[in-house]
Amino acid sequence: MQGGARVPYTIELDHELTVISEYADTTTIDHVAAGRRSHGEGDTPTRRKARVMSKWCAKSIEDNPIPGTDDLRTQYFLDFEKLAGEFASEGKACPGCEVGKLMRRYREKLEAEGRLQDA
Repeated sequence: MQGGARVPYTIELDHELTVISEYADTTTIDHVAAGRRSHGEGDTPTRRKARVMSKWCAKSIEDNPIPGTDDLRTQYFLDFEKLAGEFASEGKACPGCEVGKLMRRYREKLEAEGRLQDA
């Protein structure tokens, strides 16, 4: 949001639908798309972290994939429900971009604690 108006942006996803890049203001794209191949890249540390984070943020995964983060994971789901509730009160579904922002905020917390070092 800028000045009360939504500013468009583009997200780049890999084959697992994990956000790998985000570009502001799609109306004046002046970057070259990363053009990453989604298959056959090999298992890079970035891809492993993205997979672990995706599992960590999925409620259907019962075994916490990042040991020692149960309290933080519980708080993530509370924040997720609060976010979804804000849009539900307006009769809307929570857009993926808002969920992505929430996930990135918690990923930053996990990285700051060194929890994604060995992912």
